[in-house]
Amino acid sequence: MFEIDYQISDFMSNCQMKNLTQKTMATYEATLKLFARYLQDNYIITDGKLVKDEMVKKYVLFILERGKYTVCANDSTKDKSRPYNRTDYKNKVSASTINNYLRNLKVFFDYLKEEKVIKKSPMNNVKYLKNGRKPVGFITDDEFIRLLLLMDTSKYHEYRDYIVIQILFDTGMRIGECLMIDVCDVDVIKRSILLQEDNTKGRKSRYVFFSPKMQQDIKAWIKYKDRYVESDFLFPTHRGSGLRG
Repeated sequence: MFEIDYQISDFMSNCQMKNLTQKTMATYEATLKLFARYLQDNYIITDGKLVKDEMVKKYVLFILERGKYTVCANDSTKDKSRPYNRTDYKNKVSASTINNYLRNLKVFFDYLKEEKVIKKSPMNNVKYLKNGRKPVGFITDDEFIRLLLLMDTSKYHEYRDYIVIQILFDTGMRIGECLMIDVCDVDVIKRSILLQEDNTKGRKSRYVFFSPKMQQDIKAWIKYKDRYVESDFLFPTHRGSGLRG
């Protein structure tokens, strides 16, 4: 292992101690390993202490020129995943994606600075790409009603999704949070749901509240679910597992 590999490993251990989500940690690690491979191939640099801002800027240009899925940290993974078979292989990498890479690198080098591995972060002079965001369209009330009418609630999975869609609109919670709710987290009387910290983006527990109409729908759904599936999840698959499990 090179010095930067140990530095990445220490950083990941620090992330784990901070109780970051697995998704966040996986994103950090993938970004850092790709960057480490770039440094090794293009600068023969294997130590984070030697990274300069110009290297980061050239890395951004490198990604933009190469396109999607053309860079991997380990050549053996390319043979297994076969990214060249993807329809979007070599497509342009978006500004949002590049900026996410830069944010991940910034967190890493800030950590190295805090640990006194480096005196100054090479990210200080690196600017994010301009990102023109497209406005997201809103669904109208009529469109929402038409969507619900298209669902066959006589089928288990469509009835489940029917309730999921309504509770998302009713509470404003994230889909990932919704699919990990246990029945014991639902207080039908007080019309509230406890979202456990392990399942929220900010890793903090919080309550969401639902309407009287949703209260009746959730009661009916739980009775229906319990007739066919034995599971602690509020919205399990037909086999009883969580939709993300």
